[in-house]
Amino acid sequence: IRKYRLHSKIVLSATLVLIFVSTIAFCLLEWHQAYAGLATGEKLLASLFSAVTARTAGFFTVQIPSMSEAGSILTMILMLIGAGPGSTAGGIKITTIAVIFLSTIGYIKGSDDINIFGRRIDQANVRHAFNMAFLYILIATIGGFIIIIIQNANLHDVMFEVFSAIGTTGLSRGLTNSLLPPSKIVIILLMYSGRVGSMSIAMAFIEKKHADSLRNPQEKVIIG
Repeated sequence: IRKYRLHSKIVLSATLVLIFVSTIAFCLLEWHQAYAGLATGEKLLASLFSAVTARTAGFFTVQIPSMSEAGSILTMILMLIGAGPGSTAGGIKITTIAVIFLSTIGYIKGSDDINIFGRRIDQANVRHAFNMAFLYILIATIGGFIIIIIQNANLHDVMFEVFSAIGTTGLSRGLTNSLLPPSKIVIILLMYSGRVGSMSIAMAFIEKKHADSLRNPQEKVIIG
């Protein structure tokens, strides 16, 4: 594994951890809910399948509306995370979440550097990760707010559609068929944002400025 680049190591390790944790979570949450009619082996396979497909293909082995509220929220989180950069999946991307997680752990420990696999992650990558995550959450919030106004639908169902669009998974709790044309346009825009990337779309509409030779005085503000 030493011959792999840091990016590949983070993608592979974070993917394995996420699949393992979410598989266990689905087992605990849906064992007597959506998986109630399945055999033990089928329940385990369904949990593993749900842990993987929510971030990529969007296939399902059980009806999404039959899932518990907690299981549905877990699916929404996985759809928002997405898969690795360069893949056909949408979402924030797993490397972004990994960098944010490592940065938060480092901050709690009082460390200025983020070290993993014998390498130090560039601070520009850290800022990019936090900015991208913020933009995705902002876009999801605005999109969900607009659809709720148009549809007057349940918040959970609407946000599930929003995160499904951002993750380009195609999963639904049954609201898709009843979406009005304006809501469909919002979903389409969310799908483009999730696939192309919120940061790429934002940069396409914002003129890139050259670094200023003069900078304002720096001052700290109280955070938290």
